[in-house]
Amino acid sequence: MLVLKLASPVFYALLHLRKPTTFAPAVISTAQNFIQAGNHHINTKLLRSQFEALTASLIQRIVAPCKKALFGAGVKPSDVHEKGVNPDETVAIGASAQGGVLVGNVMDVLLLDVMPLSLGIETLGRIMTKLITRNTTIPTKRSQVFTTAADGQTAIEVKIYQGELRQNSPAPKGVPQIESLSTLMLIVNVSANLKDRAKGPAMIIASSSDLSKDNIYTSRTSAETTDGYEPEPFLTSAYRRHLTWL
Repeated sequence: MLVLKLASPVFYALLHLRKPTTFAPAVISTAQNFIQAGNHHINTKLLRSQFEALTASLIQRIVAPCKKALFGAGVKPSDVHEKGVNPDETVAIGASAQGGVLVGNVMDVLLLDVMPLSLGIETLGRIMTKLITRNTTIPTKRSQVFTTAADGQTAIEVKIYQGELRQNSPAPKGVPQIESLSTLMLIVNVSANLKDRAKGPAMIIASSSDLSKDNIYTSRTSAETTDGYEPEPFLTSAYRRHLTWL
């Protein structure tokens, strides 16, 4: 840790040094040789090869998120020809635009919402068949034809799931010890951990239910007046489509 005295010459020198180092990536991207990062007490050269070596570990950390973003958008790196916005300002710009639209100050911007998680149904073999993949612009509609799995089948149970998590290691049956934990504080948080792992897959669903208080009260009151009232099936079915297939 470096401790500096405020208003000291070294303190001001470091402040002035920050400006050329901030612009170093942009300059090096256009100039193949070096930049002059001289200001006040420091005059040095930063070669492109040196800069790439210094930032290699940081660049490597963002490779996987970038590949994931490109895959989710359905594009290849060669399809990206330019950078439209500053990545450091993306979240702030999006929040400002959304706020302007909500209050009516911004009229010429169309904001599109997307599915944060894939939506699908359970098919034979307890496999989630995705109908609507994540990052699909909504509103949307998808249709797929399925059939029965047994001869003489008279009923079909359609289970709807939402999520992406499937990363469990293969092992003989009965060997993995899975601990499932669900917490509810207006936000549903579902996790499943293997006993031999420090951390397992987890999913946070911000909207735990699309039902309003009035809808829940009306449905519950109606069910209570019905013979053979069982509260659990109704409540679980109301939340079932929000749970993640793990």
